[in-house]
Amino acid sequence: MKVAYFGREGSYSHQVAIERFGTSARFVSCPTHPEVVRALLSRKAEAGVLPLENSIAGVVMETIDTLLSSQFAHSKFKIQEYLDLAPELALLIGIPPGTLTQQNQKTAFVRGIRRLYTHPYPARYLSDWIRKHLPKAELFETVSTSEAAQLASEQPGTAAIAGPHAAKIYDLDIAFRKLSKPNEYITRFCVISAKPINRAPPTHAAICFGLHHRPGSLVNALTILSQHHLNLTRILSRPQMYRTGKFEPNTYVFWVDIDIGKSKQAFACALEQLRVATTFMDILGLYTVRPK
Repeated sequence: MKVAYFGREGSYSHQVAIERFGTSARFVSCPTHPEVVRALLSRKAEAGVLPLENSIAGVVMETIDTLLSSQFAHSKFKIQEYLDLAPELALLIGIPPGTLTQQNQKTAFVRGIRRLYTHPYPARYLSDWIRKHLPKAELFETVSTSEAAQLASEQPGTAAIAGPHAAKIYDLDIAFRKLSKPNEYITRFCVISAKPINRAPPTHAAICFGLHHRPGSLVNALTILSQHHLNLTRILSRPQMYRTGKFEPNTYVFWVDIDIGKSKQAFACALEQLRVATTFMDILGLYTVRPK
């Protein structure tokens, strides 16, 4: 199986892809979130892995906007699974492993570093730690932790916050390990495929819909779900241009995650009513949830 993932080799999406599909799968690195979907649509991959939400920074809007597009919503590909990862964050430094043999040497070296590469989410989570241990470093944000590791490998004397698995890939030394706490720094990923990837029946659904621009339209849509005793686990809105590609003032598309549990019939009835009450309604996926 070919699996597309967001980021460079060594990213957390790459790690999740390996853990989910095994080392026998072939992996396709994608520099942007939309590129993962394009890899699926062009048959360069059969499954895709995208980061969906972080416990510190919230929803990954690039993923949401990508999956709200009509290109994805009208395709045969759907969200099949949400799974959680408690990523281990480490400080990697741009010197060959083993150059500094003592931890006090590494600590002194780190204090003199003037350039730190990191994705915005770890930067926010570790802001106090960074100020304390890298007082001279200027922070440069990257699109992924794997990009941060690659940049540090290309510029000796710099540092990156990434997973320790990236140190081997990019020949970096690990100055500090276990900077994150597994019970508080968690990232949720979604797995996309045209076919179910496990035997367990779906327990949740992700849908999107548009509304008539008139009073009470959102309340009416949510009331339909409430009347069928369906529990919502997420609701958010995005400008409808992410679906249509055209800017339309005051026009939004709504993403709703629903815990359908055993209420398959109630969910089906609610969808029929939503199709009447909304300007459009698409199922983005029927999925299971795998906790960390």
